[in-house]
Amino acid sequence: MQSLFTLNPKVSTALFTIIGFILIEDLSTLEQNVVGNWLMLTAQVMITNASSQQLIESYAAGTGININSCEIKNTYNPLFYDIENLRNIIRNMKPTEMQNIFNDLHNRLNKIEKIINEMYDHR
Repeated sequence: MQSLFTLNPKVSTALFTIIGFILIEDLSTLEQNVVGNWLMLTAQVMITNASSQQLIESYAAGTGININSCEIKNTYNPLFYDIENLRNIIRNMKPTEMQNIFNDLHNRLNKIEKIINEMYDHR
């Protein structure tokens, strides 16, 4: 079971997509609805349990803070902090690094646009 958690995310997504299609193969829409609800309920139980355990572990490690507490709200101004933090990050970056990031993003968007156009051309 551990190897399931080390799979490439795209591979695991594809795998479970295929499993989903296999599960619906011989089921009526009502049966698919029931099985889907069972799977969602199971997932909700797992997520709820994991989040509760994560909270307990964060308190035990001393890292669990309540950002809604008066103490935090009086010492932390998110708008000011986040803007200053971003300014410092930008100041520390070299202009060529930012240009490379934007060029890479531009190239990736062009590839996505090309794929979408090819999909529409094949219709």
